[in-house]
Amino acid sequence: TAHYRSKLDFTNAAMHAAASGLRRLRRAASPAVPGVDLTAQPMASYRARFVEAIADDLATPRALALAHEVANAADVDDSQRASLLGDFDRVLGLSLDRPAGTDAPLPAGADELLERRAAARASRDYGAADALRDELAELGVTVRDTPTGQEASRRE
Repeated sequence: TAHYRSKLDFTNAAMHAAASGLRRLRRAASPAVPGVDLTAQPMASYRARFVEAIADDLATPRALALAHEVANAADVDDSQRASLLGDFDRVLGLSLDRPAGTDAPLPAGADELLERRAAARASRDYGAADALRDELAELGVTVRDTPTGQEASRRE
C-alpha cells in the first residue's frame, strides 16, 4: 500500500490490515467468469484508471485503492467484478484467484476455544473472551465479532 519510493512503516496492525484487505479482494474476485467483455462500460473506465495509476510511476497505492473500489462498486455485477479484479491481478500479483482464507480448516483445538469464547461473551465475561481471543491468535486464528455471532478464520 506504500509507493515503492516511500518509507514503509511495518507494524503488526498494518500487516493485519493488509491481510484483511487481501481477503476482501479475494472474496470479490472469486469466482472468475470467462467471457466478460472488459472493454464495455463501466469496466473500460475502471481499466483505464488502473492503467493510468500504474503508468504514473507505478502508483500501486492508487491501483490498490481502485481494486478496493471495484470490489465494492454497485455499477458492476459479480462476474464483471471478478473478471476486472482478475485483470488487475495480472499486474498486482496478489493471487486473487486463491481462496479468501475463511474456508481454510482451523487448527486443532480452535473449535473448543471458540465455543468457550462464545459462552464467555454470552455470559458477558469479556475479560475471559479477550483472553481466549489471544489464545486463538497464538494458534493463527482471527476472530471477528458480528451481529450474528463470531466469525473465525485462519490468518494467511
